[in-house]
Amino acid sequence: MNDFKGADSIRNFLSKIFAEKIPVFLSCEDFINEIKHSLRNIVNTKFSSSFTIERDAHNSYCLLFFTNSERGFEKMLETKWSLDETRGQGFRLDCLQTSMFKAGVLDNYKGKVFNYISSTLSRNNIEIKLFGLENEYLPKHTLEALRELKKENKIEVIDESGKPARSFYLSDKNRKVNILRKER
Repeated sequence: MNDFKGADSIRNFLSKIFAEKIPVFLSCEDFINEIKHSLRNIVNTKFSSSFTIERDAHNSYCLLFFTNSERGFEKMLETKWSLDETRGQGFRLDCLQTSMFKAGVLDNYKGKVFNYISSTLSRNNIEIKLFGLENEYLPKHTLEALRELKKENKIEVIDESGKPARSFYLSDKNRKVNILRKER
């Protein structure tokens, strides 16, 4: 049926991680994300990420990263974003050509942060930093989104005593501030 000699090994691997029901993949990016999420559940880790190198339109290589260490994951994300400053996802060996990844990954991140904050009465700085990491954004991206939301008067930041806070303190686990959606 299939003349490709490696197909059986790949099919067996995919059957194991997808519990015998291999999904249809819409793109290379979709394939990578589905495998990453399935393996994350199998190895039971808190954080997972991938980094892709696109050689040409038909050849992509991917590194998958799994960890329970928040600090280790943040370092992995720093490396990814230093190699791909616009998307933090991967790079094409011929950098002059268009990447396989969608442009503007940061464009809708501010909206995601706002929706996360709005989904409950308040979020604290530690929860928001973790939300950013889980969505594969660095604290500096989350901070930028929070600053824009505050400038747009959509959120407010208060300390534990209920007074306005001067910072978001994303890097300080010893100091908690609450970030609230402003009622209009």
